[in-house]
Amino acid sequence: MKLQRGFTLVEVLVALAVFALAAAALIDSINSGLRAEHNMYQRTLAYWVAQNQFAKMQLNSDWPASGVLNGQSEVMGRHVWHWRVTIKPTTLQQLKRIEIEVRQSPEQTTPDATLVGFLARSGP
Repeated sequence: MKLQRGFTLVEVLVALAVFALAAAALIDSINSGLRAEHNMYQRTLAYWVAQNQFAKMQLNSDWPASGVLNGQSEVMGRHVWHWRVTIKPTTLQQLKRIEIEVRQSPEQTTPDATLVGFLARSGP
């Protein structure tokens, strides 16, 4: 009688099960990486919106009054970005604290980006 070589059905099924588990783990890892990349992209765009708002305030010749300003920008990534600028006085009269929060929607509780800076008044 001649001995036949090859894999049994059980061995093939075990190999397929191991491959399926490895493939599922790889797909989950790729999905997680893609989500992280997308979140980083959105946060970068939001931070650029905040930087643009701060640059506009620096270029504006009018000294801003303390308070809160709300607005939106449609510049970055074909999204509408909602921003809130909080202007606070400091102990120095010639200096204001500017906090800019940027969100994708006004209902969002945590901002996608926050920028804090100080605006100095030039001249007397």
